[in-house]
Amino acid sequence: MRLKRGNLRTLLIIPAILFMSYNPKLFNIGIIIFFGGLLLHFVSKGFLYRNLELAVKGPYSFVRHPFYVANLMLDTGIIFMSGRLVFILIYPFLYYKSYHRTILGEENTLIDIYGDLYRDYMKAVPRYFPKLIPCAKDWHKGFKWENILRESELSRLFRLISYPISFLIVHEIVKYKWHQPRTALVLSGLGFVILLICASYFTHNMVERKRILKNVSSKAEKDSH
Repeated sequence: MRLKRGNLRTLLIIPAILFMSYNPKLFNIGIIIFFGGLLLHFVSKGFLYRNLELAVKGPYSFVRHPFYVANLMLDTGIIFMSGRLVFILIYPFLYYKSYHRTILGEENTLIDIYGDLYRDYMKAVPRYFPKLIPCAKDWHKGFKWENILRESELSRLFRLISYPISFLIVHEIVKYKWHQPRTALVLSGLGFVILLICASYFTHNMVERKRILKNVSSKAEKDSH
């Protein structure tokens, strides 16, 4: 399997769950980092007006690619939740290999679209490491829930929430080995994870169906003129 941005988390979550060593302190740290990344990801998407205007407000005032920073936080949280900090030794290299080329490609595309406007933005805002003071005026304004819905983020939310629950389920299975009364709790957790995954699938399909219908409608309207 070729390593790329789309499958990096899959390559991480599978060994993280299979070789999990539950540590309450590390797990709690992981939860904080994970949900911090989850929050940053959604806030970033709320400020993203894809193909409409250059995003420079909100998290984009601190770092050029906040949702990729959010993904770094999510994956780091997964590593801490697994209790296998040895993964931290290799993960930064995998992250760089998976994301760097994509990031450079996106920046070149934005330069082609926005020219000097984006070049000035690049000079003011770092690529990877967020700065402490934002550069954009009214940086906190511009968030819209419609952006999150347009980006299919609810589907991603359901899927991501299933990860911490999956770690807890594995911990319960290993520790109690299906002894009562933990069996019911574990089965309930499994059911909830399956429900989240199904919700993710159906939400994604619903958003994609609406997007396709909207594109078809727009095309038909243009053809009619």
